[in-house]
Amino acid sequence: MPAFDQLQPGSFDGIAFSVSRCNVKGGMADHVHKYPHSPGGKPELLGRQLYLITMEADFSTNLRNYPNAWPTDLAELRSRFEQGIRGDLHIPTIGTIRAYAVDWDQDFDARRRDGERARFVFREDQDAESLVEDTIAVDVRAVGPLADELMIVIEQEEIETDFFTAITQAANELTSIVDQVEFQADLLSAKASTLAAACRQIDESLDIIKQPPHWRVARAVRDLGAAAVEIEQDTLRRRAPMFIFEVPSVMSITDVARAMYADAGRAAELLLLNGIPDPYEIRPGFEIRGYLDKAA
Repeated sequence: MPAFDQLQPGSFDGIAFSVSRCNVKGGMADHVHKYPHSPGGKPELLGRQLYLITMEADFSTNLRNYPNAWPTDLAELRSRFEQGIRGDLHIPTIGTIRAYAVDWDQDFDARRRDGERARFVFREDQDAESLVEDTIAVDVRAVGPLADELMIVIEQEEIETDFFTAITQAANELTSIVDQVEFQADLLSAKASTLAAACRQIDESLDIIKQPPHWRVARAVRDLGAAAVEIEQDTLRRRAPMFIFEVPSVMSITDVARAMYADAGRAAELLLLNGIPDPYEIRPGFEIRGYLDKAA
């Protein structure tokens, strides 16, 4: 018997279907740090990206092992995709992961009289328990302007910039992840701590910025260091337990905030923590993450 004949069929959220082709795309998130007048760069690995799985499937009335494939199972799958349901996706050659559908196509051919072909694209969904422990939403956008201000003042006062290499490197590494809504808490905390330590070392050891004419440089270093300390402390404060709220019926994000916290003003926070396609119409079954320590 061919090896593939012994594989468990593909399925999503308990609905099995006949998979004819399957492509699994993985990748590594990275950021290359580039430094002036230095060739190449320093790659930093930020962790594995979410898997993207593309499946082509046949939905036919002639499939003996899938008696309800067309039209019942296909219609039910489409309904679950539209609701944004997260469920178990079984990949025949790999196994089962949590996922949700991001794209789906049905192909009707009039020459065919027994059903349709379909193409589904799923994205891996991280396990909620590990996600709430390791991720955090914070705003580090203040670091970039403060670092720029420091460099401007240094150049204006003609101080050797090599003294500040550790600060600029740490600031660049921290701001390199600024566009992400959710960060790995340990990674963010470590980068903020590195920047704070670099600022503290310069403030304590570089005699030239202690001289009265260079007070602006000293203040810029301290402002940047204070911002880094605040980010590190904020990271620790926000690493609080979270919980999952499953939307029971069609709701807006303000309705969800009232249900979770008795406070519609928490809607903006929930939008930052969750990828919600339509905040005005969240479908039943959609799972919303929130901080437990602030729950009503």
